[in-house]
Amino acid sequence: MALGPGWHGDIREVCPAAGKRCAQLRLQHGWSQKELAQRLDVRAVVIQDLESQGLMPEGEVIDAVNLLLGEPLPRARDLERREVQMEGVGAKRTSMSLTLGDFMPEDYEELMRAVEVADEVSETACQT
Repeated sequence: MALGPGWHGDIREVCPAAGKRCAQLRLQHGWSQKELAQRLDVRAVVIQDLESQGLMPEGEVIDAVNLLLGEPLPRARDLERREVQMEGVGAKRTSMSLTLGDFMPEDYEELMRAVEVADEVSETACQT
């Protein structure tokens, strides 16, 4: 699981996909970052860090975010499981930022299969 520095040297989960999804859902509700923070009774910097850096807030806060936004945000551990599954289609690396070049196989049929899998993973990450 991707980890990053948090307040006072503690370690927090980092999931850029969660930050992106949080921003999408927040905008669908018509809220600013400040309004979402107020609804959650947290400082605005918590939402800013989540959306800009993927720094996940503590458990109780992320649970409240999920409830308020109406769906659970993606988690790094879930995305890492998907990356391991993608190794079966010939991915050259298992980072969270994959490009089409990571799937470039020798033949066209394998390329098209890899593109389909990458699309599925992208859609699933945005849905979860």
